[in-house]
Amino acid sequence: MTAPNRRSFLQLLGLWAFNGVLLVTLLGLTLWAAGALYFMLPLKEIRGFSAAVYVIAILSLLMAIRPLWKGAIAVLGLFFGVLAWTLTIHPSKRRALGTRRRADGLGGN
Repeated sequence: MTAPNRRSFLQLLGLWAFNGVLLVTLLGLTLWAAGALYFMLPLKEIRGFSAAVYVIAILSLLMAIRPLWKGAIAVLGLFFGVLAWTLTIHPSKRRALGTRRRADGLGGN
């Protein structure tokens, strides 16, 4: 009788560990995507709002879709959408590429 209970406990422990690692990973990806929306959107007026809406959408997906791994797939879809958008942004043309500024303000390359 001890073996089935022990096996069930180990399975439960493994499931909790997997879900914990999955949630920490999704948290990191969500924070990165929200930061990308906040810092890379061209319209300053909607930066904070769009980052907040993204985080609320992620939380809503994780609470609404069960089991957790299916919600994680939906979250990854939104993350890859933001990632694809950031990869399409071209560098600013305000200064020539390759020029650097020194941290001490003395100029030079």
